[in-house]
Amino acid sequence: MLGRIESDSIRGPVRSSSKIQTPHLGAALRFLRKNKKMSQSEVAEESGIETSEISRLEKGLGNPTYKQMQRLAMGLGVPHGRIVAVEETYAEGTD
Repeated sequence: MLGRIESDSIRGPVRSSSKIQTPHLGAALRFLRKNKKMSQSEVAEESGIETSEISRLEKGLGNPTYKQMQRLAMGLGVPHGRIVAVEETYAEGTD
């Protein structure tokens, strides 16, 4: 199907429509935020995403859209690919 990216691996990213599903995204976001010594409120202010949504994502609840991922990266002051790279590192650690 065009527009859908799926993975045979449970750990791999899956994009269905504009939602990105990554099982270790929350841990990656939390790691990057704490590494930058930022609060969830600071990331929310910088990204324009509600603090409650950032909290939900860090807990592994919900899946951000691609646009939200871009905004999170901007709010954290990292390239978008950095979030994915950290998420993949967490995924490798669970093998």
